[in-house]
Amino acid sequence: MNSSEVIPLKFDYKDEHYEGEAVHASSKSASSCPAFDIFIDDEYTGTIVKSNNNWISDNHLDSGLIAAIGSVLITLLMTMSN
Repeated sequence: MNSSEVIPLKFDYKDEHYEGEAVHASSKSASSCPAFDIFIDDEYTGTIVKSNNNWISDNHLDSGLIAAIGSVLITLLMTMSN
């Protein structure tokens, strides 16, 4: 994946529809774990990082919302790599 590639996000969480984008943020991840800047409704929401078995955020987002974003990202990245 190109480090500046924008990944469109569309998903539902707790009966609410979200649209936004994720941008690879390799400079923000000290480890080899993937990190993404997340934008929802054209607003910066925070950076999420894949850590072992879950996703974590540098912002105070609902953990379920972080997991939903991470799940969408994993699915899209697997589709893009095929």
